[in-house]
Amino acid sequence: MLLNITKASTQFALGAAVVLMASLVHGQALRDPTLPAGQMMDSAEKSQQSSLVLSSIIKGSENYAVINNHILKVGERIEGLKLVHIGHKDVTFSDGRKLTLFQVITE
Repeated sequence: MLLNITKASTQFALGAAVVLMASLVHGQALRDPTLPAGQMMDSAEKSQQSSLVLSSIIKGSENYAVINNHILKVGERIEGLKLVHIGHKDVTFSDGRKLTLFQVITE
């Protein structure tokens, strides 16, 4: 009988420890290893910075920008943002944010 009580209380303690550890891990913010020491970004900053990628700009009679694999022209929207300007190397959204093309390095 004593063995069964000890075994049950050990299982209960292990279960409680797992639940406690899971809740602690879930509440912690993970540090971005690419940031300098001591700096952390909140999830809103991360999503704003990483959610839009400008792949290319197509100039012609009408200008187009390829953003997140979608071909857009001025006035169209992506992820709730209205594209207001397409330049030679960048685009501007209605909230003032800009995306810039990366410079290609060739030998």
